[in-house]
Amino acid sequence: MPIVYAGHSGASFNDLTPRLGLAYDLFGNGKTAVKVTLGKYNEASSVAGVYSNLNTLNRLSTTTTRSWTDANGNFAADCDLMNPLAQDNRASGRDFCGAWGTQPFGQNVVSTNYDPATYSGWSNRPYNWDLGASVTHEIVARVSATVGYFRRLYGNFIVTDNLAVGPQDYSRYTIAVPTDTRLPSSATILTGFDVDPAKFGITNNLVAPSSSYGEQSDHWNGVDVTVDARQRNGLTVQGGFSTGRTVTDNCGVLAKVPEARFTTAWQPEEYCQLSTGFLTQLRGLGAYTIPKIDVQVSATFQSRPGGQLAANFNASNAVVAPSLGRNLAGNAANVTLNLVAPRRALRRSHQQRRFSCREDSEIRPHPHAGERRHLQPDERQRRADVQPDIRRGVVDADARAAGPVRKGQRPVRFLTVSTVGA
Repeated sequence: MPIVYAGHSGASFNDLTPRLGLAYDLFGNGKTAVKVTLGKYNEASSVAGVYSNLNTLNRLSTTTTRSWTDANGNFAADCDLMNPLAQDNRASGRDFCGAWGTQPFGQNVVSTNYDPATYSGWSNRPYNWDLGASVTHEIVARVSATVGYFRRLYGNFIVTDNLAVGPQDYSRYTIAVPTDTRLPSSATILTGFDVDPAKFGITNNLVAPSSSYGEQSDHWNGVDVTVDARQRNGLTVQGGFSTGRTVTDNCGVLAKVPEARFTTAWQPEEYCQLSTGFLTQLRGLGAYTIPKIDVQVSATFQSRPGGQLAANFNASNAVVAPSLGRNLAGNAANVTLNLVAPRRALRRSHQQRRFSCREDSEIRPHPHAGERRHLQPDERQRRADVQPDIRRGVVDADARAAGPVRKGQRPVRFLTVSTVGA
C-alpha cells in the first residue's frame, strides 16, 4: 500500500542585507586613509540543512542504535533486533540487548518537525554582521602600513528540542578527568547528563530558533597589521600578522534543552561558555625582478593555527553510576564525553613556504617573431610533481610552460618549489 505525504513548499526567506563602505583622506595629502566597512551576510542556500531536511523522508527515523552484551561470546546478537524493548536472554544462554535508542524507528511517524521561523519569513536566515575599520598610512615613499580592527557577529541560531523530554528528565553525573599534561582539563571534574530511563528513546523533535529558549551569542574580534613596500628597482615586500579570538555562550539555551549538548559526544556542562584565546597568523611575501636576465624570483610564507582537537572519553557505566545514582539509561555500557572544550586545543601551527622563479615574457622577442606559432598541447602544460615523504611536511615542485604564445613574444616559463609543514 503506497504511503502519501503532504507536499511542502520548502524554504523561502526574505532579507535585506545592507553593505556599506567609507574611505576618507584624513589629512588631505593622499598619505593617510581611513576606511570603514559594514555588511550583513546571510547563510548561503545549499542542498544541506533546512533546505533539504524539510523533505519528509529526511524527517522520518530511518536509523537507530541499541546496546548489546555478547553474553555467550559468539559475536552474534542473540536477541530479536526488531523488538524495540530491552531483552535479557542471558538465563537461556543468549545475549542482553538494550532498548532502541530511537523508538519511532521504521514507523510511518514524522519524528522531526520545523518551526516556520527556521525556513521562512523576514530576517530569519542565519547571518553574520561584519564590521571593519582600518587606517593606511604612507611611512616613506612606496612604503605603507595598514592597521585594522574587525568584528564578526553571528545570529539566528537554531536548536533541536526533543519535546518528549524536558530539563527535569535529565540527571547529572560527574567524572574525574584523567591526569595528563596534554589535556587542558587534566585532573578536573566535568559534569554530564543522562536521560530518565523511562524516557529513553522517545523522540519528538522540534527544530526551532534558539532565541525561543534563551540567549545565544557567537562573535569574533580581531586585529590585522600589514606593511607593504613596492620599490622602483623591482622589489616588492609585504608582511604582517592577524590575531583574534572567538567567544561563544549558549548556556541559557542548553539549560532548557540539555539534549542539544550531544553531537558525536556529550559536551560537559562546563563548556557552554567558551573563548578560544587569541589565535595568530603570520604571513609574508617578497618578489624581485633580476635586471638584464628578466627573471622574477618570489617567495611566500604563512603560519596559521592548526585544526581543532577533541579528546572523547568513553566513561563506563561503573564509573558513572556512583555519581548518577543508577545505571545509564538504555542499559548503555558507557557514555562518551569530550574532555577538551571546543576550539581550546589545536594541532601544531601549519606553515606554508613557496619559492618561484619566472621568466618575463613581455620583454624579449621570440626568435621566430615573424611566425604565427602556438605551443602544442603537450607543450602548454608540462607538469612534474615531487612529493617525498619527509618528516616535517611535503615538498612540491612544479615546472610548466604557459601558452599560447603571441606573435613577437617568448613563452612564459615558471619554476615553483613549495614546502608545507607543521
